[in-house]
Amino acid sequence: MKPDPIVEEVRKVREAHAAKFGYDLAAICGDLRGREKNANHPLVRRPPEVAIEKDRKLSPHVMEKVDEKGKVLGFSVMRVRALHDVPMEAAL
Repeated sequence: MKPDPIVEEVRKVREAHAAKFGYDLAAICGDLRGREKNANHPLVRRPPEVAIEKDRKLSPHVMEKVDEKGKVLGFSVMRVRALHDVPMEAAL
């Protein structure tokens, strides 16, 4: 895959920011929240997407993410370690 200079720059900035806080996630998030609070520009606030189970039978290890119209946006497989002896099927 051809390197993307924009992606590389974002990764470089993210790495420097994380290193500045010793890779402490709480400190990184605290700094970002402070930056949001002090921003001199409007911030975009999107409503959260609600994860719900549809009528069809799903594995208890699969959670679908759907929009307000019921369109599947994606899915997550939870507790993967517990699946070593249990077959799992997810229809896409």
